[in-house]
Amino acid sequence: MPSIRHEGDKKEVVWGWESHVDKMIRDAQARGDFDNLPGAGKPLDLEENVFAGDMASAFRLVRNANAAPLWVQLDKEIGDDAAALQTMLERTARYLEEQAAHIRAERPAESRNSPARSRTIAHLEAERQRARALYLTRAAELDKKIDEYNANRPRNLSWLEKTRLLPAVAARRFDERIPPY
Repeated sequence: MPSIRHEGDKKEVVWGWESHVDKMIRDAQARGDFDNLPGAGKPLDLEENVFAGDMASAFRLVRNANAAPLWVQLDKEIGDDAAALQTMLERTARYLEEQAAHIRAERPAESRNSPARSRTIAHLEAERQRARALYLTRAAELDKKIDEYNANRPRNLSWLEKTRLLPAVAARRFDERIPPY
């Protein structure tokens, strides 16, 4: 349904507000209404939050101290810790695979079941178990941070909730990447 716009003695039929607003902006640009505005051609100053109200000075202090809310700091730590945990897993897997290949290359096929070989494989499995225990400890620490993050992040940001790294999931990831010997 069209609307009637009054400008002085002139009346104008407006069929859609979007096209009308676009036309008004184009007319203002043609008249030069946007020329020589203060700050033209410069980036907007977004440092101050006009909606902060009474909290503006508190937000400014926090920003100047390079501080962030606890949940934001935890998010960064979780990302770093998850990457370190994955790096640890890959490095351990490569090391144990290299050691296993070395053991297989040292022993001829006919002596594969010899006591000396089984002690070496047993040693390798003991290293795997130590690495697994360390991996699970670090995964539990990461899971604790994820739980704390989820408890501290704002409730209205539910899409930011992180999936916990439960002990069974961490153990399965380790065992899939580095199976027992």
